Amino acid sequence: MSGLHILPVLFLLSSCFVQGGMTQAADRQQAPIRTIKVVMDNNYPPYSFLGGEGVLQGIVVDQWRLWQRKTGIRAELTGLEWAEAQRRMAAGEFDVIDTIFRNEKREKLYDFTRPYADIAVPLFFHADISGISGPEDAVGFMVAAKAGGNVLDVLRRHGITDIVEYPSYEKIVEAARDGRVKVFTVDRPPALYYLHKMGILHRFRETPPLYNGEFHRAVKKGNLSLLAEVQKGFDLISEQEQRQIDRKWRGLPLLGPEWTRTLLLGAALVCLLVLCLFFWNYGLRKAVARRTRELKISEEGLRQSESRMRAVTNAAMDAIVMVDHRGMISYWNPAAESIFGYASEEVLHRDLHQLIADQRDRAAHRENLVHFSRTGQGNAVGRMLELRARHKNGHEIVIELSLSAIRVKDEWHAVGIARDITERKQLENERKKLQEQLVQSQKMEAIGTLAGGVAHDFNNMLGVILGYTEMALARTATADPLRDCLQRVYDAARRSADITRQLLAFARKQTVMPKVLDLNKTVEGLLGMLERLIGEDVELLWQPGAAVWPVLMDSSQIDQILVNLCINARDAMAGGGRIIIRTGNVVRDEGDDSRQAGLVPGEYVLLSVSDNGCGMDQETLSHLFEPFFTTKAMGRGTGLGLATLYGIVKQNKGMVAVSSEPGQGTTFTMHFPRYRSGHEEGERAEEERAMATAHGSETILLVEDEPSVLQLTKEMLALLGYTVLPAATPAEAIYLAREHEGTIHLLLSDVIMPEMNGRDLATHLSAFHPRMVWLFMSGYPADVIAHRGVLDTHVHFIQKPFTAGMLAAKVRAVLDGADSAANLGKT
Repeated sequence: MSGLHILPVLFLLSSCFVQGGMTQAADRQQAPIRTIKVVMDNNYPPYSFLGGEGVLQGIVVDQWRLWQRKTGIRAELTGLEWAEAQRRMAAGEFDVIDTIFRNEKREKLYDFTRPYADIAVPLFFHADISGISGPEDAVGFMVAAKAGGNVLDVLRRHGITDIVEYPSYEKIVEAARDGRVKVFTVDRPPALYYLHKMGILHRFRETPPLYNGEFHRAVKKGNLSLLAEVQKGFDLISEQEQRQIDRKWRGLPLLGPEWTRTLLLGAALVCLLVLCLFFWNYGLRKAVARRTRELKISEEGLRQSESRMRAVTNAAMDAIVMVDHRGMISYWNPAAESIFGYASEEVLHRDLHQLIADQRDRAAHRENLVHFSRTGQGNAVGRMLELRARHKNGHEIVIELSLSAIRVKDEWHAVGIARDITERKQLENERKKLQEQLVQSQKMEAIGTLAGGVAHDFNNMLGVILGYTEMALARTATADPLRDCLQRVYDAARRSADITRQLLAFARKQTVMPKVLDLNKTVEGLLGMLERLIGEDVELLWQPGAAVWPVLMDSSQIDQILVNLCINARDAMAGGGRIIIRTGNVVRDEGDDSRQAGLVPGEYVLLSVSDNGCGMDQETLSHLFEPFFTTKAMGRGTGLGLATLYGIVKQNKGMVAVSSEPGQGTTFTMHFPRYRSGHEEGERAEEERAMATAHGSETILLVEDEPSVLQLTKEMLALLGYTVLPAATPAEAIYLAREHEGTIHLLLSDVIMPEMNGRDLATHLSAFHPRMVWLFMSGYPADVIAHRGVLDTHVHFIQKPFTAGMLAAKVRAVLDGADSAANLGKT
C-alpha cells in the first residue's frame, strides 16, 4: 500500500525537476525584455510577508516569480508597510501595486486587474467583552486598524471614530496581546496567522465580516497597456500551478493510510449500527403508531386552545410580544404592529432590542437579557415600567410595559404587554408645564408688586435729596469749594434714581416716556449694574460705535433689553465666558434684505449683544419669541423675557434678528430708527431753561403726606414765585380750601395717602373751586396707579423723584393748558 503511494509522488517530483531545469535553461537563453517594479504589503501572511531573514515570501511572491517566467519580463518585488507602499506607489516609484482592495477613492487613482482572492474582514474583540455582533455595537470602543487600509472608511461610515492606526497587522495583534487594545480589525488570513503564532487565539472572538474584500493588482490610472500585460501573464498560470502554490503555503490535508484504516473501521461500525437500528425500528413503528393516535387527540385539543388564545391576543388593544432567551422575537400581535409600525413578518426571529429599543438604552437591555436568560429574573419582571421605544419611522414613543417570565424547554422566555402612552405623557407634560408657568408668572407678579412698592419709598427719599441739592447748587457760587461736593451728591442721587427706574423695568411696571437718547451714554450708564448682574466669571466687553445717531426711546426699555439679554447669555455660558455689547450706525436701502427683515429703508442705530455660550438649534430659534417658551430649567425663567424684548423693539418701529448655532454662541441684533430733530439739546439744559422761564404767581394747594417731600416741594414752588398752601393730610387740604378766600388755581397732590386718595380729594375740592386744575404726583408708576382705579390715563401726572426744572415745566404747562408731548395727557 505504501509503495503504491510513493511511486506517483516520485514521478511528480521528477517531472517538476525536469520542467524546472528546462525553464531555467530557457530563462538563461532569453534575458528579460525589461523590468517592472512591484510593491506589496510586507505583513500579510500567507500572501506576502517577511521571513525570518527579512526575505519577502508568500503566495503572491511565488505567483509573480511564475509570472516572470511566463512573460519573460523581470518583476522587481518590494514589500513595505501598507501605508508607505500606497504613498510611494502614488509618488510614481512603482509600476504595479499588489494586495490592494478596490474602492471608490482608489478607482480615481488606479486601474485594476480582475480579483484573484476573496478576503473576509471581521471585527475581533476580547472574550471578556460581550454584545458586539457588528460594527454598530463597537461605537464608543477604541478600535485598532492598519494605517492606509480600506477598512478605515468602512469603520467611519458605521460611526466608529475612535480609531488608532498601526503600520502593520503584526503590530495590531501585538497590541491586542499586550492589552493595549480590546477591539481591532484585521483581514482574516493574517489575523489567524498572528493570533496562532502569538498563542492568543483563545482570548478573542470575531464578528461576521464587516465586508468581503477582493485582492487585485493595480496600475496608475490610464496605463492600460501595462494593466493588460500584467493580467495576460497571470492568465497564463494554470489552475494546477496555482494549486501547487496554495498547497505550499496553506499545507496539505492530514489524510494518510492511518486515517484510511480508521475510516474503514468506522464504516464497518456504522453498518453494524444500521443493522441494529433496522430491527429496533421495526418494533418502534408499532409503538409510534400507537403514540401517534394519542398525539393526534392531544394535538386537536392544543389546536383549539391555541385558536382561542390567538383570538384573544389578536383582539387585545395592547401589544403582546414574546421573545426567547436570545432576545429574538417569537410572537408579535396585531396591536404590536399598530404601536411599533412593524408587520409581524418583518420582526419575527429578529433582535427586539436592535429593532425598537432606544439607542440610549440598548446596552442596559443587553445586560438585563444576559441576566434574565440565566435566572428568569430581571429589573422589569413582575413590575409596571415606563420605557422609551422607537417606532419604525424613527420617532420616539413612550410605552407602559409589564413583563412576565415563562420556562420553555429549559430556557427562559419573556412575555411583554405594552401600551402606548405617548399622547398621555405629552398631555401630562403640557399640564405640568402650564402649571409651572402659572406659578412662575404669579411669583413674578408678586416680585413686581414688591419692586413697585420699594421703588415708591425710594422715589420719595430721592426726591428730597435731589430737590434740596439742586436748590443748594443754585445758591452756591461757581468758585465755592462746596459746589463740587454738592454736585457729587446730586449726581449720585440721579444715578440712584436710575437704579430705581431699572427696578421698575425688571418688574415691568415702568411708565413709558420716550425721549431723545444717546445710545452710547445710555449703555455706559448701565454697564456697572450689568457687571454685577452677570458675575465675575463672565467678561463684559463694551464696543461703542463712533458718532452714533440719536434714537427716540424710553431709556428704561434699553435697560430692560440689555438686562434680559445679558442674563440669558450668562445662563448659556456654564463655567464663564464673554459677552460683547456693540453699537453703530447702519443704512438700509432697497437693494438689501431690509424688506424681508421687516425694515423700511432708511437710517438705523444698531445695538447688538453677542455671547460665546452653548448656542441654539433651528428648532429653538423658530419658537424664540413665543410667550412662555423657555429652554431654562424649572424656576430659572418665565419664557416672557424675549417676548417682551420683541414687543419693545416693534413698539419702537425697529427690528430684531438672531443668529446662533449649537456650540457657536448667539448674537441678538436690534435696529432702531434714527431720530431726526433740530431740538436735540440735553435734558439738563431743558431743565435749566424751565427754571429760568417757568415762573408764575398763581396759588397752588400742595398736598403730601411725607413731611420732607412736602417741605421740599413747597420751597421749589415758592422759588418759582407761586403762592403755596401746604397740607400734610387730605383733611387739612379740605380745611385750607374752604377757608381760602381767593382763587386756588392748581391742586398738586400725592396720589396714595391715608384717609383719602388724591383723585377723591380732587373731586371733593372741586365743589369749592370748580375752575381749579389738577396735577398728581407719586413714587408709584402711572400705570400701576391707573390699574388701581385711582387715575384716568389722561389725567396730568409727574413721576417722583423730579427736579425743580421738571416740576417748573410741568406746573407751567398744566396751568397754561398747553401740556408738552412729554406729558401723559391733557385735561
